[in-house]
Amino acid sequence: MPKISRALVEQIEYVFMVTYVRDQTEDRLLIYVGQDGRRKIVRPEMRRTRASVQGDVQLTIQDDDGALLDLAFDLHSHHLMGAFWSGTDNANERIRGPIFGVFSWKDNTPTWLFRRFTGEFTDLAYEEVVSGG
Repeated sequence: MPKISRALVEQIEYVFMVTYVRDQTEDRLLIYVGQDGRRKIVRPEMRRTRASVQGDVQLTIQDDDGALLDLAFDLHSHHLMGAFWSGTDNANERIRGPIFGVFSWKDNTPTWLFRRFTGEFTDLAYEEVVSGG
């Protein structure tokens, strides 16, 4: 199973917090990984509201060198609602393979939840997804 570093997770938390403080909206980042371990982070064009982010997700993209990268992580924020899986998440996250993550810092308590869909949703422990921390 692919992992992301604690340092990258902290950077993503910062991006999500800045988006919320600046724009009062939620945010989303996609991480694609190639066969050679090459990674690319994409902030998809989306419709952002105070309570949700929706956008088109590509399962495979090409990097600048033409190498194919597969969606490995689909991460978004839930600042207003707190860390839990919404009905929208349950409906949209039925893609086999990627790890889904939701981040909240409601009440100044940073919280992550992770899961993967394999025909049913399987919760993943933080340590299964994040390395080095």
